[in-house]
Amino acid sequence: MNWDSAEGQRMLLTARETAAALRISERTLWGLTARGEIPSVRIGRSVRYHVADLQQWIEEHKGGGQ
Repeated sequence: MNWDSAEGQRMLLTARETAAALRISERTLWGLTARGEIPSVRIGRSVRYHVADLQQWIEEHKGGGQ
């Protein structure tokens, strides 16, 4: 079974991978997750982040850059 997306990317990332991808600390990521500000997936005691959810979250939080 192939758990990669059509682009060959893994669908779910660990907290460490997600924090690195977003260029934030794991502590900041955990805060965002705990407050429900960033989408996550729980699998037992593990927390994972779906790549498509992260891309959508980024789009929704883009600023004007002024």
